Amino acid sequence: MRAAVVSLVILAGALVSSAQAGTADLWYNANCPGTADSKDKFSSGKCFAGEGTSVSVTCSGASWTMSIWTSSTTCSGPAAITGDGASADTCVNIGAGMATFSTKVDCSGCFSAATTLKLESGAVVPIGDVHVGDRVLSVSSAGQPFYDKVFRITHHEPEETMDFVRIGTSDGNVVEMTATHTVHTDTCCALGSAVPASKVSVGSRMFSSESAGEAVSEVTVTSVEQVTRTGVYNVQTLSGNVVASNIAATHYGKAAWTAAPRLATLWYHAVDAVSSVVGAEDASQPEAKVTPEMGAGLRSLDQAVQAAQVEGKEVTIEEATATRSLRG
Repeated sequence: MRAAVVSLVILAGALVSSAQAGTADLWYNANCPGTADSKDKFSSGKCFAGEGTSVSVTCSGASWTMSIWTSSTTCSGPAAITGDGASADTCVNIGAGMATFSTKVDCSGCFSAATTLKLESGAVVPIGDVHVGDRVLSVSSAGQPFYDKVFRITHHEPEETMDFVRIGTSDGNVVEMTATHTVHTDTCCALGSAVPASKVSVGSRMFSSESAGEAVSEVTVTSVEQVTRTGVYNVQTLSGNVVASNIAATHYGKAAWTAAPRLATLWYHAVDAVSSVVGAEDASQPEAKVTPEMGAGLRSLDQAVQAAQVEGKEVTIEEATATRSLRG
């Protein structure tokens, strides 16, 4: 049974449809130990079939549900096995009482290939041409534009097809992002106040910037529509914000960080510190993998940050990166 289910998830990674998409990390045993055995893409709500069984992953914001049918190839009737997660950080064991495996699902937020970013050099480039280490136009939580470091690239799929929300503004700018990707409306530009693109409507206020030397401009949304595009990209900056096609947005679609924005920026700086030792995550470079050492370090850091959040403690970047596992 485990082999059949695993083959289904791998099959899902080979198929593409125009829908909200994400990635599923899969372990062949319980509790998501160590580095994932496979990492596969999926399209939300699509049924994938193989070996007499079928599977579907459905995203609702950052939360997700995986359903498995053991005697149907069409995802019809009651699912034999289901697993639910509240965010990309949730580990769920699937198949209790049988050959159990475990998974984490990331219902990601991303930008389309039409998105442009402005480099510190002044050049405006397609998001697909940005590299780890580049400094791109961003905006502080107080609304001050500045150039921020790209510390990792999490999506670089030029052949992937997906649905995007296309937002047009009163100053003529257009930005395209997935429905769960978060953007700044009404107030600029704290991570905790960002909203999913699906919540933006005609008349909403957004914020535009073209250079680091000028304050953001308030603009009005004049159009919102769904479009299908080929090319899915995302870069991550240390502040969590990025100015995409001149519009202030965030780099994430995880609702988990909305409640703890300071921990988000702490996490980003800590990942950058680890990456300086073991290498950065860079989806644009297929040969660049997250090493087992980096995975162990990041999991150790994640546990420390989560514990600090529960206990209400302040944790500095130096404290978070002081363990031997993080320094290799």
